[in-house]
Amino acid sequence: MAAGTAQDGQLDRDMDFLRVLRALDTESTGKLSGGHVLDALEEVGILDDDLRIKDGFKELRKLGAFHKMHDIEAVAHALKVNSVLITRALTGELTVPSWKEFCVELQSIFEQTTGNVGGNVATYIPALAKVNPDQYAVSVCTVDGQRFSIGDHNELFGVQSCSKPISYCMALKEHGEQVVHSQVGREASGRGFNEMCLKEIPEGKRVFPDRHAIPHNPMINAGAIMSCSMIQPGCPLGDRLEHCMKTWTQLCGSDVSFSGSMFLGERETADRNFCLGYMMKEANAFGPGANLQNDLELYFQTCSILCNAEQMAQLGATFANGGTNPITGEVVFDSHITQMCLSLMLSCGMYDFSGEWAFTIGLPAKSGVGGCVFVVVPNFGGFAIWSPRLDEMGNSVRGVGFATELVKRFAFHHYDNLAGSCQKLDPRRAHHATKQETLMALLFAAADGDMRQLISLLAGGANPCSADYDGRTAMHLAASEGHTECVTYLLAHGAPHSPRDRWNGTPLGDAVRHGHAEVVSVLRAANAEE
Repeated sequence: MAAGTAQDGQLDRDMDFLRVLRALDTESTGKLSGGHVLDALEEVGILDDDLRIKDGFKELRKLGAFHKMHDIEAVAHALKVNSVLITRALTGELTVPSWKEFCVELQSIFEQTTGNVGGNVATYIPALAKVNPDQYAVSVCTVDGQRFSIGDHNELFGVQSCSKPISYCMALKEHGEQVVHSQVGREASGRGFNEMCLKEIPEGKRVFPDRHAIPHNPMINAGAIMSCSMIQPGCPLGDRLEHCMKTWTQLCGSDVSFSGSMFLGERETADRNFCLGYMMKEANAFGPGANLQNDLELYFQTCSILCNAEQMAQLGATFANGGTNPITGEVVFDSHITQMCLSLMLSCGMYDFSGEWAFTIGLPAKSGVGGCVFVVVPNFGGFAIWSPRLDEMGNSVRGVGFATELVKRFAFHHYDNLAGSCQKLDPRRAHHATKQETLMALLFAAADGDMRQLISLLAGGANPCSADYDGRTAMHLAASEGHTECVTYLLAHGAPHSPRDRWNGTPLGDAVRHGHAEVVSVLRAANAEE
């Protein structure tokens, strides 16, 4: 019985997948190409380099040229390994159902903030001083792997202090919460990020009697140096850096780079960081196996890792997804580690602007003097904004501006979910969550001539024959507005050519009345065939 039920379930899924693919056949040829499917996926944010669709499209290419037309059944068979993802994507079941509209809003914010040319690039090392200050990029990746990028999103930049959350998570993964937080605190310092101060531990609360002070949190320089000291202590420095690079690659979903010139510049201007290190050593803050010189060098090296905005957005999405990369499926950190890190990013992640950021933006984030701000919207995704001009606190001017406008438009603030508190857009909500909303979405798509939405709705099981209270159908509205492509598509997918509304009107009559000759021709041909 159980086996039969499982087989029935698989048969249902296969039939759903066929229905979804048939909805892409706008010309009713019974055929599709790989290009058709890929174009439809890209419309909803699943890009051609997504590892999750690699195997299916590899099978599809075995049928012949990628843009060659094949029977839909053959395409479905080739893509069967990816049928769940493709079905979810094309029926509006991913994180952002209305992806195109969401990206239009992001483009608008990008253009709105491009004109902000305040601030200056960091100049304390040559590698940062040489960066073109006009470069600007924004990338987003959702927990379902929907991706979108604008601007200079392929340009590499130094992650700088964006490395601090990752080093903290690596230390937690290796040693656990109790050990890590016996060496670094979890409170905002109220001081500058490189201030020469530590958090005094009252004598009665010392885990180790001689450890009388520790860094306030892992998001300031002293705390990040401490985190690095706990990453494979005692191992050769090259092996430790390789371990960090591997973790970054897992988070970003692709190989990251390293800047030797940036590392040398960091090391040559590190007097204050050396002072912080010796101050912590004097306070017995370091654990066993620490080597101050090597630990400082590892800290400088992690600051000198190079990424682009697309990679940083995927890293942010990994944090938003509880530590699992949404595209590779790799579990980089467990959910408890991720939760602790996000809590500290919210309270301490934006240098001396952290309190104002938590109040205004209300999202975990980390900035770096390389010009990147990566922002995490838990259970939604990650944003990466890169623009090298910095404000007086060391944060990207455009990065702060973009994030500020983002939470004005969208219900992303930590407390936007309070009952009755928010009238903002919520991109996570489907525009047609109920049967009635689906009908209204279908009618609006037909009236607007929105083929993309029409395809998505029919792929999701919307009934092309359904009508509103007045008996008006999608066919009536498409014909009234002269959308020939929509009329042809609806006919091909089972919509009747001559339904009658409450006034006994037909789509043909509407098309004649409004002078849409091409639609009239199509509908008369359909009548003749009957």
